[in-house]
Amino acid sequence: MKSLNKYSLPTILERLKNPPVEIFLDKKEDIIRINENDQETLWNCLLTNVETVINTALYPDRGSQNGKQSEKNNSEKHVKEVCDKQDEDFAQEFLFTLIQLAHTVIDVPEPTVPDSMTSLVTVMVELLSCQNVFLEVKSHIVKLCSLWLKKKLQLEESMLVDTFKYVVKQSLLDGALKADVLSVWTFRAAVKIVIESKDYFKVMKDDLLDVPVSKNFLKCKEGCNFVGFMMTINVQFTLEIHDVIKKYLPVYKAEEYAPIYYYAWNSSNFEMKTVIEKECIQFFMLKSLTLPRQNLNMIIAGQNALRILSQFHQQKHFPHVQKMLSTLYEPLLWRYLTSPNNTHRCNATEVLFDAYPLERPGKGRQINDVYLNQQHDAITKLLTDNCHIVRIIAIRQVCKVLSSYWEAIPAETIHRWMKTICILANDFSSFFVRRSVFKGLPVLLTNPHATLCLEQILPRFQKNFHDPNEQVRSAFVNMLLAVKAAKGRLKFWHIVPLEELVGRLEVENEVVGIKLVDLLFESFFNSQFDEATVILRLVHLVALNSSASLKFFYFSKKRLPLQQAVKMMLDIITFVRGYVKAKLDAAKVGGKKDQQAQQSPVSKKRKLFSEQDNSTSFNESIDGEDTVTETVMTDGSSIATTSTFSLLENTEEPPKEMPLDNPEISKGFLEIAGVLWHIHLKDIEKPENKEIRNNIFDVFEPCLNSFLQFFKSHTGLYSAVLGLCSFMPPSRLKYVSTVESSCVSQLKKMQWDNNSDKMLMFLVPLCMWGRGADVIELAREWLKETFKKANVANGRRSSSCRRKVVNFKEATGPKPRLGLRLIDSILMIPRCKNKVFGQHSEELVQLWLYMGTVKELIDNRLGRGECFQDPDLCDTFLEECFDLYLTLMISLDNVIHEDQPLNSVHEFKVIVEWASETLLPHIPLDLGDVSNEHCDEESPPMLPFVVNILNIVIKYATCLMPLGRVDLQLVRSLAILIKCSLSKGSRMFFVHSGCVFTSYLIDYIKGYDKGDQLHLFRRVVLTLMKMVLDALSEHHMEQTSMKKYVQDFSKVKCTMNEVLMFSQRHSAKLAQNVASMFVVSVVNIIRTAMRVEAFEEPVGKINCLPFLAAQIVSLFVLRVPMAKLFCSGLEKHFATYTKKDATYFIAALNLYYVLCHSSTKIPPESLHNILSSCRDCYKAELIRQKSEEGSSEIIETLLSNDGKKLIGGIQEKLLGSQASLSSAAVQSLLEELNKCL
Repeated sequence: MKSLNKYSLPTILERLKNPPVEIFLDKKEDIIRINENDQETLWNCLLTNVETVINTALYPDRGSQNGKQSEKNNSEKHVKEVCDKQDEDFAQEFLFTLIQLAHTVIDVPEPTVPDSMTSLVTVMVELLSCQNVFLEVKSHIVKLCSLWLKKKLQLEESMLVDTFKYVVKQSLLDGALKADVLSVWTFRAAVKIVIESKDYFKVMKDDLLDVPVSKNFLKCKEGCNFVGFMMTINVQFTLEIHDVIKKYLPVYKAEEYAPIYYYAWNSSNFEMKTVIEKECIQFFMLKSLTLPRQNLNMIIAGQNALRILSQFHQQKHFPHVQKMLSTLYEPLLWRYLTSPNNTHRCNATEVLFDAYPLERPGKGRQINDVYLNQQHDAITKLLTDNCHIVRIIAIRQVCKVLSSYWEAIPAETIHRWMKTICILANDFSSFFVRRSVFKGLPVLLTNPHATLCLEQILPRFQKNFHDPNEQVRSAFVNMLLAVKAAKGRLKFWHIVPLEELVGRLEVENEVVGIKLVDLLFESFFNSQFDEATVILRLVHLVALNSSASLKFFYFSKKRLPLQQAVKMMLDIITFVRGYVKAKLDAAKVGGKKDQQAQQSPVSKKRKLFSEQDNSTSFNESIDGEDTVTETVMTDGSSIATTSTFSLLENTEEPPKEMPLDNPEISKGFLEIAGVLWHIHLKDIEKPENKEIRNNIFDVFEPCLNSFLQFFKSHTGLYSAVLGLCSFMPPSRLKYVSTVESSCVSQLKKMQWDNNSDKMLMFLVPLCMWGRGADVIELAREWLKETFKKANVANGRRSSSCRRKVVNFKEATGPKPRLGLRLIDSILMIPRCKNKVFGQHSEELVQLWLYMGTVKELIDNRLGRGECFQDPDLCDTFLEECFDLYLTLMISLDNVIHEDQPLNSVHEFKVIVEWASETLLPHIPLDLGDVSNEHCDEESPPMLPFVVNILNIVIKYATCLMPLGRVDLQLVRSLAILIKCSLSKGSRMFFVHSGCVFTSYLIDYIKGYDKGDQLHLFRRVVLTLMKMVLDALSEHHMEQTSMKKYVQDFSKVKCTMNEVLMFSQRHSAKLAQNVASMFVVSVVNIIRTAMRVEAFEEPVGKINCLPFLAAQIVSLFVLRVPMAKLFCSGLEKHFATYTKKDATYFIAALNLYYVLCHSSTKIPPESLHNILSSCRDCYKAELIRQKSEEGSSEIIETLLSNDGKKLIGGIQEKLLGSQASLSSAAVQSLLEELNKCL
């Protein structure tokens, strides 16, 4: 649209020359002045000109027809000539100017409107339907009509409806403004005219029904009010709007409809209110009470229904609203609160608390007290409901009710509720219940009366702070944070002592740990503390728990920014440096006194710390000193805050005991500095923080050497100092060469089974100082010496390899397993891995290439048929070496070697091919004897050597799949290798690795189109899954015996579920085939168990089935669609497989018996179909026996004593307890089975 130039009326009138402009124009001021006598003349002339302009410029066809009939006068002819000569925008300019003039005329306190002006406005409204009129002109026409209504001027019905029709259409457009919706609200009086007129309503009905779901209306108050206004006019139209909104509720969160329904109900007459109550409000009540739930929450439709009801609940302080709610809830709410359906009770609980308290206005206080007690009794029962979700909702809502109505609820009721909540805090049937207790109690802190009660109750929950569930602990800490934020008499350390909070931090994870740091931070540190106070509080923290103090600072990055962290690091180092200096000075003074007294040479340097822990509390160490003062901690305890640094001043006789005399505190200080450096390392290394970095180096550099010397006799302290040294560049360490050599020497002296922390103490600094190549070469030399033994024993020479010589001599022989641990540790620690890969990737490649020799050793070992005699070449070493070889193969992917990137996919193809040729022929033909001695959680069972090697190949080749480093050829080769492994007699050894591969394969094939997905799924995934099931069902194994072969059965079960879900997503036929495969497996497992254990009675519960069968059945019976698939598979099984063997029939019948008694998710018709198939199978067997005149194994088995017991038991249970099948139907289906009894 072109913008209007907004010509002045005099200019336009001069062009038209009608009426004479001199009448209205004051040439001195160039404005129009119109007196009342001249208004009629002006508007008559303008009306004539407007009609001519419209007919000529906007409706040229209509204008030409009128022109042919007659020319009224010369003036009209002149106007037409002017319009023809002007540009196409002249008419728009003319109309816009007249609208502005009309707006000016009526925008006065008491406007006078001539009839000709009213006619002109009517003509303007007609232009709203003209497409040739600019939108800006139409917008001002709407504003003129709006002002017309505001001034209560006469407006014809057609004008009102036409304007309303236009503004409604504009407001429904995408991108409509709030002003468009406000215009609709302004012309709302037209709604009644439109609805009551058939012609108008037929035209506008669709637009009006689009309004309730238009975001333009729902996002502003006036728009919502308009929707509500439409619902107050006509009953039928109100119901149609309600139907439109009902379709919208299940899809979107619709908070906007709540005020709409309330406005409609509150603004309606009695008749319309009755309709809205019965048809709308009760509909939402019923839906909020009956719709299904998603775990702890209502589905979206239920939430929307409750939101709409909540709008009425919030207005229940009005008597007419309260009366309506009580009346409508009476037949529904109390029925569903006692419903046997858990979902209904959950929904009713939410509705009751949202509406609480319900009253009966006008019934008197006595009746209302009884009604309120009825609600209180219902709430008490809900708190102890057998459904944990009901209890969860009740706990949360009771706390909200108490926070709002504490003074109004009887004390006995409050006591009963709080006592129940205290009991539920220890409800170990569901951690959600315990969590809800600690999520609800903080709400009470907003009520002063409730806070007094909490002061007595919350300290009783101290033990719940150590709840085994993380979410419960997190909720508990959130409660403590709420107590802290309340700043009342109740303090968080009154609930859990400070020592216990700090102690918990030692074993807590990051999620809860960060919250604990937020809780405790101000108890130890504050920006207003000076350095001495910070140090002493740090002493107190470390003394409480040194390990927890490290966690405290590890989780403190958000609370302790870089500048404060660096300051604390420097304060710690300065404090430790002062302590070391004081001790060294004291040692020198003491040495001189001893020399003078004894006149003997200086004795050896005394040992600063004994190996034993002589730790004492900091309060004890400074007790009795004159300079000590007390500072009260946030928790009320007091610690010494004397001038800490004064303890380290140069005095002739320094204090006999200082805080750092305790080795644990000294170690804690140094480790805290290292932790702070570690968590802020990336920020410190940024170029813009160069000054900060250099400041740290300048403070640390002169200290570390003296620290190394002073703390050398204490392993923990020495390790902490080395950790700090690892952050320093070698150029800033004066004696780094000595330290480096010492670290290498210490690594050489270690044994492979030494403590990891001790090994890392020397390994990490070496890697960070750029000495990773030396560590790699050390490991390589050890491996070479070990491999050489095997080569010599087999008459081979080791291949020569160029290497860097390490400047030390072997004293105790090679330590190959230690070398493997060193390389593995480098790969496991991110700092070390990044440093070594950045500087020494070529050395790692050379090590990996050399470690390829392990394949030859494995060949030799398998050829020998027994272990190597040398203990360094034991099977465990070969397995660890091969494991590290494949780990390096993955880690070195894309590393440049000889100008080419290494390709792990290609290398693994070679490995898989080698495994197929070398390892598969040596797989045991049976399971053999796997001892139970090693079958526990800490040590896995001893499996055959070739099995372990093959599983290592499968494990690492599979690891490439989630990394996206495989191609179809490698996947196919690996699948063939696993199939071959699962086809051997010892296939149980490969069940776990096969399931892991199958799980990743399902994710892998999702990258292909649907056709290829189904092809790969059927050809590979289902084949592998069937082989796994066959392997599992081949032997009768319970959970303990299965652990010998499958350490983590949860992964096997997870893979089974993924196979089911994939098949269900693609097609019903595929899902049915997969379910049938699982049914066959379950029947086989039961059949195998029956051979081992004679079942005198049918198994009635899922958990009484053999372990594997129970696990598979549990995948199906918890969901209705899957339960139907499983029943269909069992029905098919009776029709086919049971004819093979009588034991198949008995096993399938036993499985059917379990399904009847163990799941409510199975539809009755599915159970009916299975029993029909069972009957048909038996009848067919009878017919076959008669025709062949021979015996039937199935019938003979059923006629045996065991068979009679089983069939009799099944018959009795089916007739006696299967409520979903009628007794007559069951009796009819069992008649054929009774014949054999």
